Amino acid sequence: MPIDDNDLEISFFSAHKQFPFENGTEHAVSIHHIPSGVTAQSSGERSSFANMVKALNRLKGKLLVLENEQSTSDVNKVERGAVQNKLNDETRRYIFHPQKMVQDVKTGIQLPDLNSILNGNIEPLIRTHISLKRGREMVATDML
Repeated sequence: MPIDDNDLEISFFSAHKQFPFENGTEHAVSIHHIPSGVTAQSSGERSSFANMVKALNRLKGKLLVLENEQSTSDVNKVERGAVQNKLNDETRRYIFHPQKMVQDVKTGIQLPDLNSILNGNIEPLIRTHISLKRGREMVATDML
């Protein structure tokens, strides 16, 4: 996926909050795609170049998903407003009191086992999301 360098804003920063700018090095990288408003970061590698490559790959992945969702063939045609709204959407609500439960906002299901979800058992959420998405696709193909 070709991305114009002029459309990117690359910034380097220290990933360590305790020791910012230790030894004058800034290894963490943030890349912002100006036309779409999408940002990707990486700070796990020891060199800023490796973090930049990783952040660029993450950015390309995000842009590919947005291209597919918006049915466009050009990165610069991705609608900025749709991107910001999608990123700010609430996905789940974790309710600790008075009843322990998880509400999935997108699918509408409520799961009473909060501790299981917090321990990483998110399969019920994923299965419901996939079945809902397949149901929408089936309805769309039936209408054609």
